[in-house]
Amino acid sequence: MSTDSPTEHYEHAEHAEHAAHEGSPFLLIVSVTIALLAVAAASVASLETLETAATLSNQNAATLLQNKASDQWAFFQAKSIKKGLNEIAAQQGGAGAAEFARRAQRYEKESEEVQAKAQALEHEVEQKLEEAERHEHRHHILTIGVTHSPEPRVLSPMSDDGCRLIMAGHTHGGQLRVPFYGALVTNCGLDRGRARGLSRYENSWLHVSAGLGTSPFAPVRFSCPPEATLLTLVATS
Repeated sequence: MSTDSPTEHYEHAEHAEHAAHEGSPFLLIVSVTIALLAVAAASVASLETLETAATLSNQNAATLLQNKASDQWAFFQAKSIKKGLNEIAAQQGGAGAAEFARRAQRYEKESEEVQAKAQALEHEVEQKLEEAERHEHRHHILTIGVTHSPEPRVLSPMSDDGCRLIMAGHTHGGQLRVPFYGALVTNCGLDRGRARGLSRYENSWLHVSAGLGTSPFAPVRFSCPPEATLLTLVATS
């Protein structure tokens, strides 16, 4: 989903470590926060992987059980045909009529047993599919996407992948905002109306933080105070 280097998170970790050794209380807080967020992200990713594995496992089990059920229904059909043929032969009378009738009764009993097995297997299929659906639902309950720059080419795949919330920065809230008009630019492909704050983006919630700093090319803010946002996530039914 992102064009960032696969080693970028290691670089961020190194920067955080260097900042911690500089002795600045503010930088120390930032570095510790980065470390805690990394642990939280890793934990969420692990849970997501487990839910995905459980979904696939139950879907595979359902497929195997459905194949077994299909085999039983084919067996049931064969028993039913044999039962019908022996019933017809018994109705014709003759010396072997009693034997044909006995076979017809046997095939009827066996077909009932096979039918019961097929129905039981189909019930197991339904249970496995329901279990897979529960895991699939839990997989998307809390899927969070994080990106530095809220580029639409990054946000759209995240939304398509089921991210309920996407968090981004980069824009500095527009940095220079005109009253009653808003941000002049976002310095990315995102529209000005989403330069900061919470909004809907396709199937996801998007939060863009205005952040604390400024661009090195325009080290000034106007009508755009620095911010550190605290988001409270509330479970929905």
